[in-house]
Amino acid sequence: MYWMLSIEGSPLANFIPRINEITYIRNCVGDKVDTQITGHLDFGESSLGPSFTMPIEEISNFDWRNLDDRCRYYPKAPLNKIKRYLEDAVHTSMENAPRQTTYKLDRLGVHIIEGKVMFCTGQGVILPPDSTISHSSFQLPSSEQRLMIDKELSEADAISEMLDFLSLSANPARVLLTHKLLYLMRQAYIDAGIEPRICIYLYGQSGTQKTTYSNLLTQMYNCDGGIKSPVRLNASIPSAIKILLQTSDDVVVLDDLYPADSKRVRNQQEETLIEITRYIGDGIMPARMRGNKLSTDRPKCGVVFTGEYIIGSGSDAARLLPVEMMKPDGEKLKHFQDFPLIIPTFYYYYISWFISHYKEIIECLKSFLDCYRKDNSPIHDRLRDTHFFLNTAYVLLLQYCYEQNLLSEQDVHRLHQSFLDLLSMLVQEQNERTQTNITKDTVSKSSDYLVLIRSLYRNGDFLIADSKASFRKELHDGVRHKDCLCLRGEKLESYLNAKASDIADELVQQGVLEVGKGSRSKQISGLNGLRFYFIPFKCL
Repeated sequence: MYWMLSIEGSPLANFIPRINEITYIRNCVGDKVDTQITGHLDFGESSLGPSFTMPIEEISNFDWRNLDDRCRYYPKAPLNKIKRYLEDAVHTSMENAPRQTTYKLDRLGVHIIEGKVMFCTGQGVILPPDSTISHSSFQLPSSEQRLMIDKELSEADAISEMLDFLSLSANPARVLLTHKLLYLMRQAYIDAGIEPRICIYLYGQSGTQKTTYSNLLTQMYNCDGGIKSPVRLNASIPSAIKILLQTSDDVVVLDDLYPADSKRVRNQQEETLIEITRYIGDGIMPARMRGNKLSTDRPKCGVVFTGEYIIGSGSDAARLLPVEMMKPDGEKLKHFQDFPLIIPTFYYYYISWFISHYKEIIECLKSFLDCYRKDNSPIHDRLRDTHFFLNTAYVLLLQYCYEQNLLSEQDVHRLHQSFLDLLSMLVQEQNERTQTNITKDTVSKSSDYLVLIRSLYRNGDFLIADSKASFRKELHDGVRHKDCLCLRGEKLESYLNAKASDIADELVQQGVLEVGKGSRSKQISGLNGLRFYFIPFKCL
């Protein structure tokens, strides 16, 4: 047997590892997270063994005999000496090995690498024309998503087809498409200084094709396999949250809020809808355990709900923009069902344009944002945000169509004004629904503090942390803890225009306040001595 010898001449192994390439793996922000080596085993006398790829930190403890049945360690040599010898051989071979950098992408959507913007589509990436990074330089996330397009459909034809699709139900279609584009461009808005946090509610009578139309318009991935069925609102909240956390720079459709005969089913659907709008609108998902640590995630997607009746009042209404579905022409709709790659092909061209003009788009958004922040219209702040997001995303859509010579300047002005009229009407109507809420005047005329607290809680007026780990004194009115709504005294005083002691006295008399030892309020461990009023959720 042929034995590789150490410097001292003693036999150690019948092979030696040779390194062919070194790969530096960096994360999305460019930090090095791993170094990987690729090579092969050399058995001498022109006998090459198998190739291997492994993180460099595994070399010291790697048992090479598991790589190939031919690998032998010299039986009389100490094992530690053999391992050191092979590790030294790897490092020596690395000195002249070629090097490359790979970027590890952890999610779909926009990434900025080496100052260049790219868009991960699951099993591929869209790069700008001037990118110096090749497609092979990416380690893609583990995802079944694929952006399949019709390569025979030109960019102009794809835009024309999309405009035809919008005409099938013009009002909801423009809102839905703009919402979709908004979330494809989510990172640009963040870089401009504001993060999208809005939900759209597509409502209408049964049979108006709400589900079919919204799915066709929003599904971008795996369309070669047909349009998938959306998640239904009768799914549990944890199941819906899981889907939201798996989605980034995209839109999720949740279907279908209908007037169920069962009050329990109807209440469950409404609760799911309202809870999700709060998660999206507040930008914080429920805390989860990761290992032995409690962590919170931020939603990176938008949500489209479908249903048959309008829901929401007070601040819950401000997190949601309803738009009514009008039934499209069935024959024309079937054309897009028969050719499901038309819509994703449009998105492919739009994303390519968007990332190629990323810096200019950010500057445009900053300019819009400066004007928006000077606006003092008497509209709920969340709805003003919604108006800003959808208006600017629609402007960018029109700019794209104009640059592709599909629209004239007159067309752009006409279409923008039409959309502004629609958007302003929808926002105004929803703003009126936010007024059906508890007001200071209502509070002053009532002495039933439990009723007021219950209404404020159900309407989402309190800003409540999901756990003590996510509670922030300067941000939250209270926290969910041990099956209770735990509210700060000064916050109660502000909302109810009364002394905390008077509120607590009445709650105690009603038997709905968990009291501490010698005090109506209680501390929560780990929150620096802050005291809260504990009201069991079963009372709310």
